[in-house]
Formats: sequence, structure tokens, C-alpha cells
Amino acid sequence: MSKLKNLLILVLLVCSIVPQAQSKGKDNKMPDNLNISAEKQQLVLNGWGVRRKFCMDLFEGGLYLKERSKDANKIIQADEPMSIRIHVVSDLITSKRLEENMRSEFDRVTNGNWGTNKANIETVMNAFKEDVNNGDVFDLVYLPGIGLRIYKNNKEQALVKSLDFKKLLYSIWLGNDPQDAKLKKGMMG
Repeated sequence: MSKLKNLLILVLLVCSIVPQAQSKGKDNKMPDNLNISAEKQQLVLNGWGVRRKFCMDLFEGGLYLKERSKDANKIIQADEPMSIRIHVVSDLITSKRLEENMRSEFDRVTNGNWGTNKANIETVMNAFKEDVNNGDVFDLVYLPGIGLRIYKNNKEQALVKSLDFKKLLYSIWLGNDPQDAKLKKGMMG
């Protein structure tokens, strides 16, 4: 037991020494622009960062907008084309872990009351059922009048026709109590 305790202390010590304020990853895979939809709307990279946990990079997250903005609440509320890109950079992320994490995040942002969002949340969960591998890219694209489309490696996985649901989903990363404050800061540029 003491060996495990010593190993845990060593890991925590290393984590406290390694710089945690990464707003840029080692291998940025976020393009400066993102073309979305049949209308060929072009979005610009607002900012990006790295989701880290226990000293390990899990994914890079990028926020794409028509025009750059530093107002997270305005972005969440906006009925405008936008996208969040998630680029998996770890073998630790599996479809099961991703689904568990997303369910936990939806519980957090709804205070455990999915209410009218339950069917939409389940639709999103189904989009993450396929195997997830290091290098996979998810795009959470919102288009006014169409809704929120979820793509995995450019293949559409789900569609949720709801601005309110886009607001809920984007609040996971951009809300007042985000999943990762450093990732939010990076995405806000």
C-alpha cells in the first residue's frame, strides 16, 4: 500500500511541476478556417486549447465563428453559424469513456435534470457510440434553421434541430462553470 501511496505522491508532484497553462498544444491540428455546410460558409478559428487531466493531454478543442469574439455568453446564445472542433490526442479516450464523460457533463450543466433535453442528449450519445481513436476529429456544427450537426471525421453522426440544445451543449465548454477553465480561455482566444 505504501508503494502505491508513494507513486501517487510522485505523480501529483510531477503534475504540479509540469506547466499546466497550455493554451496551445504541441501538435495543433486546428486549421485557421473551417468550411461548413453546402453553402460553403467559412468560419474562422476564434481560439483553441488543450483538455488536460492528470498531466495528460486528452483532446484539443477549437472554437470557430463567423467573426472572432471574446464574449462566451454571447457566443452560447447566438443563432449564428459556429462550430466546436474536438481533436482526440490520446489513446485513453474511448467511446465508453467519452459517453460517460458527456453524460456527466450534461448532468452538471442541467443540475441533473435533463427534462426536455433527454431525447436530444440521447441522440448526441449515439453519435459517440462508434470506436474512438487517437486522431479522430469531432465537429459540433450549428447552423441557423438547420440545427446542430455532429460529425466524426467528416461523416455526419447526428442532427439535433434545436438552438436551445446548442446553447446547452456549448455551455459545457464555454459556460460560466466550464468543464475546463484553461480550455475555455484558449477557445476564447
